[in-house]
Amino acid sequence: MIKCPNCGFYINPRREQEQSNLLHKLIRAYSVATGYDYDWAKCELKYKYGTWEPVPMDLTNWKPPSYQGEFFEMYQGTPHHVIVYMKSESVYTKDEESHLVDMTLARCREVGADLEWLEES
Repeated sequence: MIKCPNCGFYINPRREQEQSNLLHKLIRAYSVATGYDYDWAKCELKYKYGTWEPVPMDLTNWKPPSYQGEFFEMYQGTPHHVIVYMKSESVYTKDEESHLVDMTLARCREVGADLEWLEES
């Protein structure tokens, strides 16, 4: 984190657009390799490797995190069904984005996704 010299507020370094572009290409490759819908693949990867908070069944005292995000239901109809509040990738820090890219790349390799385009660049 970077500390603002004027006010002392800590600022998270923003992700880079190149990282975001790479991530979305990797998600597309993962979705093709697994046969998953692109949006489902993105949610699954963000659920496994991204930033999110569980949402309790009783919302009486629950407040969503301060970051921008969306609610998602993961694994409906299974014993692993859960509702989470996922942080929007647009507000990820560089470190969060790097972790998500690295883990998505590893997952793509595990499922045999076509990554020839990556080797060429």
